[in-house]
Amino acid sequence: MSDKKKAFTLIELLVVIAIIGILATISVLALQNARAKSRDAKRVADIKQMQTALELYFNDINHYPTAEEFAEGSIHSTSSLGTTTYMTHIPSAPMPADGGCSPTDNAYVYTQEDGGGNYSLDFCLGGQVASLSPGSKCSTSNAIYDGNCCTSISVYYAGKNYNAAKVGNQCWLAENLNVGTMIWDPSTCIVGGSSCAADPDNSFDYNNIEKYCYQNTESNCSTFGALYSWTEAFALPHSCKDVGDYVCATLSGCQSVSTPTCNFSLMRRGICPSGWHLPS
Repeated sequence: MSDKKKAFTLIELLVVIAIIGILATISVLALQNARAKSRDAKRVADIKQMQTALELYFNDINHYPTAEEFAEGSIHSTSSLGTTTYMTHIPSAPMPADGGCSPTDNAYVYTQEDGGGNYSLDFCLGGQVASLSPGSKCSTSNAIYDGNCCTSISVYYAGKNYNAAKVGNQCWLAENLNVGTMIWDPSTCIVGGSSCAADPDNSFDYNNIEKYCYQNTESNCSTFGALYSWTEAFALPHSCKDVGDYVCATLSGCQSVSTPTCNFSLMRRGICPSGWHLPS
């Protein structure tokens, strides 16, 4: 009788190892896909919960919270009757980012719009979730739009639509501002010339913003954007230009830069549309 025992050949072992490797790869990919779908489902659930909390806040306070209030980490109101909490903890987007979403796109970015009359909330989906397609999304009080909130919403101001662009987590107007009535640049005026209109007022009025145009030509403002004096851009009384090199406005008028409340790192609307502000 033979003492030989049956065993796998080298080729059979390699085939078995290959099959095990393929099954392991499929299992890992399936698990990763399931985890990505779970993260996307959480993103949508987070947005819906925040939408509900923001609407409850609006119904009670009659405006949506500021970005600073939202950044406190909860959605709540304080009144003489006590504090009402609409969302105890504002969630962060699950990590890592999925699909074509970058880490920056993946973050939930809230912005108060229209002076509190609306809001925008950026988020990003790696895959399809119900009727929502993959990619950047913009949630507002009205709907959810494709694309980030900057590119999804145009800004209508003083009779003109302005496009916006997202830079990092910030939303910037993508073109130069051109609002107001053109006045002649005094440095190019001919003394006594009928076309040389002096600055007609000494105060600031959002209904009477004054601008300069390159070469005193109105069409150049349409092409390049308008030019503004420092006081006009910051929406200060024109008399402030005589108070020193730098000034800021209060209800009482002008203050010098040495005044503690003159903090130009704060957000200042200036001549920007409502809900927007000049760079710090």
